[in-house]
Amino acid sequence: MKKCCPYKKLVKQARNLADQGKEFVIEGAQDLQEKVTSDLMPTVESAVDSMKDQFQDAKKYSEKSFKEASKQLKKHSANGREALAEKVGKSSPKRGRKTFLFLILAALAGGIGYLLYRRSQPVDDPWAEEYWEDVEVSEFDPKEAVEDAQDKAKEVAEDVADKAQDAVDAVKDKVEK
Repeated sequence: MKKCCPYKKLVKQARNLADQGKEFVIEGAQDLQEKVTSDLMPTVESAVDSMKDQFQDAKKYSEKSFKEASKQLKKHSANGREALAEKVGKSSPKRGRKTFLFLILAALAGGIGYLLYRRSQPVDDPWAEEYWEDVEVSEFDPKEAVEDAQDKAKEVAEDVADKAQDAVDAVKDKVEK
């Protein structure tokens, strides 16, 4: 008999354990669902109801206070909103103009101060080295350069002639021997 798969037994055991684990997880989830529906749902529902009641109370209170405020406004002023608008309108534009004028003057002073600051800064760095003053420039004389080149050429030609003569003499000496 030939064994095709040595792990067949282990695979069967793993399947059985997986099925048992699946059943365990399903039972646990059902228990958790029952606890949530029995314990937490009533608490959440009562909290929602309480919030609804508080919202309704706040709504009623705000409506009452709004009505009371409008009655008081009409009572203290014959024209109501017109008198209030006149009081607010008289003081606001002057104060706004003063603030705007102050801001413009402050910006102008700041701009002038910045301009003066920038103008007072040195253009050149006073601590920088003056490198252009240390350079010595020699004047180039083409005639002198040509004379120097001719002199060098004569020296080299004489050296070559001397060495050639020495070589010729050396060859003559070897031929004679």
